[in-house]
Amino acid sequence: MFSFSVYSDNSTLETMKQRLPKVGPAEKPSLAIDIAEKIAELEPISTNEIDAYIKIGTEAAESSENAELYISTLYRVAKLFWRTDRDAEALDYYEKAATYAKEINSELLPEIWFYTGVLFFERQEFNSAISWLEQCIANAKKRNLFIILPRCSNLLANIHNAQGHPTLAIPLLKVALELEELAGNQRGIAAIANNLGLSYSKTGLPDKAIEYYLKSLVIEEQIGNLEGKVISLMNVATIYFHELLDTESAFNYLDEAINLAVDQSMYTALPILFVNKAGFYYDDGQVEASRLTYIKALEFSKNVNDIQNKVRAHLGLGNIYLAEEKVTHAGEQFRLANQGAIQINSDQEKIIAQIGLGESLVLSGKAKEGIDYLSYALELAKKEGLITQLVRATIELSDAYEALGDYQTASSYLREYILYKEQVNTERNKEAIALFKTRYETEKKEAEIALLKKENELKDIERKKDKRIQFWLYSFIVMIGISVLIILNRYFAQRRSKRIINEKNKELTDAYEQLKKVSLTDPLTNLANRRAMRQYLSDELDRFERKQSPFTLVLVDIDYFKKLNDTYGHDGGDFVLVEISKLMASLVRKQDRVCRWGGEEFLLLLPETSLDGAKVLAEKIRTAIMSQQLEFQEDVISKADSNYKTQKHELKVTVTMGISEFNDGQMTLEKAIKVADTKLYEGKEQGRNCVVG
Repeated sequence: MFSFSVYSDNSTLETMKQRLPKVGPAEKPSLAIDIAEKIAELEPISTNEIDAYIKIGTEAAESSENAELYISTLYRVAKLFWRTDRDAEALDYYEKAATYAKEINSELLPEIWFYTGVLFFERQEFNSAISWLEQCIANAKKRNLFIILPRCSNLLANIHNAQGHPTLAIPLLKVALELEELAGNQRGIAAIANNLGLSYSKTGLPDKAIEYYLKSLVIEEQIGNLEGKVISLMNVATIYFHELLDTESAFNYLDEAINLAVDQSMYTALPILFVNKAGFYYDDGQVEASRLTYIKALEFSKNVNDIQNKVRAHLGLGNIYLAEEKVTHAGEQFRLANQGAIQINSDQEKIIAQIGLGESLVLSGKAKEGIDYLSYALELAKKEGLITQLVRATIELSDAYEALGDYQTASSYLREYILYKEQVNTERNKEAIALFKTRYETEKKEAEIALLKKENELKDIERKKDKRIQFWLYSFIVMIGISVLIILNRYFAQRRSKRIINEKNKELTDAYEQLKKVSLTDPLTNLANRRAMRQYLSDELDRFERKQSPFTLVLVDIDYFKKLNDTYGHDGGDFVLVEISKLMASLVRKQDRVCRWGGEEFLLLLPETSLDGAKVLAEKIRTAIMSQQLEFQEDVISKADSNYKTQKHELKVTVTMGISEFNDGQMTLEKAIKVADTKLYEGKEQGRNCVVG
C-alpha cells in the first residue's frame, strides 16, 4: 500500500510549514496535505488556508509524474474535504482518484470505491452507494483482497437495515463475521456482531439480538475499545428494557455505560445516554426521575453542542409538563425543541415539537395560534408520510376547532383522525404478521443451520473413530508414510480454507445480487425503474455502435392523471399505475423493455425496431388501454352510520404516446428521449389519447 504520510503527528504546524519549501518533489505532496490536515484540526478552521495547501500538494503530485503518488494525494484530499463537511468537493476528488486509479489498476482502487460508497451511504443516497460498492466487491475479489470484503458486506447490510429489510442484512453480516473471524480481526468482529444485534432486534428476535450485542461487548472490552464498549452497553440496555422487559438489567447496563463515559471523559457520549435513561424512567412511570435526567441530558448537550439530543431532551420535558398540565412550561420546552429541529433540519422532530407547541397553546386558551402550528405540522407529516404524527395532529386540530366553537371543522378533522387511526391499526397488524413471518423464517433457517452443524459434528466423530482404528491396525504403515501424511494434511487444509472462502464469497454474491435486483425495480409497479432503464439504454447504444441496428423509444403518459388522484386519492392513482403497467408488460415482446420513468410516465425501449414498427405497437397498446374497463374498489365511511363500506368505481383511462427512432450515430440518448418527450407534448396539444411519432 502506498505510504500516505511522511511526517509524524508530533511535528508542529509551524515546523512543517517551514520545512515545505526545502523538501524534494517526492515529499512535497504528502507534507502539503499533512499541513492541510493539521489546519483542519484547529478551531476555527481556516478553509482558505486548507485550500491553498491542497493546491500545493495536488499540483506537486501531478507534476511528479508518479501516478500512485498523484492518486494517493487525491484520495487524501477527498477524505479531508469529507472530514470538514464539504461533501460535494469530497465526491469530486473521489471520482477523480477512482478514474486515475482505474487507468493504472492501482492497489488503492478498492479503498477509494469503498469510502465513496460510505460517503453516499451517509448522505442516504443508497443507490449510488450500492453502485460504488459493486465495483469495490468485484475488484476486491479479483485481487483476493478478503480484508475489504467484510467491510463491503457490512455496509450493504447497513443499507438493508436503513431501507427496512433486516432479514436481508443478516446473511450478509454472517458472511462478514465469518470472514473477520478467519482473519482474526477483533475490532471488525465486534462491529459486525453489534450490527447483527441491531438486525435481529428489528426482526423481533431479542434473544438473538442480546446474544450478539453481548458478544460485541465482550470483544470491545478485551481489545480496550471503550467507545465501542459504551455503545454496546447502551444497545444491551435498550434490548433489556424494550424487548425483554427486564428494567433492572436495563438500568444496570445503562448506568455502567454512563459511569464508564464519565470516568474516561467521553463527554460526547453522555447526552444520548442520559436521554435514553430519561426515556426509560418515563416509560417505567418514574416521572420525577425522568425530569431530572432530561435536565442532565440538556446540560451535557449544551456543553458539547449536541443539538440532536438537546432537541430530544426538550421534547421529553415538554411531554412531561404537558401531562402535568403545566402548559406554559410545556410550550417553552416545545418552542426550544422546534428551534433546534429547524437548526439541524430534522423534519420528524420539528413535527413533534410543532404539535406539542400547538397543543400547549390550545390548552392555554390560544386556540387560533395553536391551529397555525398544528396545521403546519399536519402538512409536513403528510409530506413525510409519518402516520403516527398524522393521528396526533388531526385529533389536536379537532380539539382546537371545538374550543373555538367551529364544530363542523372539528368534525371533519375527527373523521380524518378516525381514518388515520384505522390505518395505524391496519399497519400494526401487517407489521405483526410480517414480524411473525420473519421470526419464523429466521428461526427455521437458524434451526436448519444448527442441525447441519450437528450432522457434520457426528460425521467428524465417526471419521475420527475410524481413523483411530486404522491407526492401530496400520501403525507401521503410518510411521513409514508420516512425512507423506504431513504433506497431504497441509494440502487438504489449504483446499478446505479455499473452499470456505469460496462459499462465503458465493453467499455474499447471492445477497448482493438480491440487493441489486431491489435497487433496479420500481416497488409499486414491479417494472424496471429509471436506474435500470439507463443501463438498458447504455447496452442498446453499445449494440447500435456495433451493428448499426436502429431502436425506438416510446414515452407514455397517462392522461388527466392528476384529476384521477384528486378524485380517487393516491390509492386510486396507484391502482391505475399498477393496472396500466401489467397491461403494457403483457403486450410487448420479450426483448422489449418497459420501465416506470417517473410519476405517471413510462418509457418503452424497442430494440431493432423502426419508427413505423413502433407506431404499430404503440397504437396496439393505446387501443388496449382505452378499451380496458378498470374497477377500483375504495373503502369509505358511510355518512349514515359511520361504518366502512366498499365503493366500486368504473374507470376509463387513456394514454398519450411520443415516439423517437434512434438511427443516427450523431444522435445522443438524451436527445432521443427529448424528441420522444416533444412528440408526447404534441400529442397532449392535439387532445390526448393518441400516438405521435
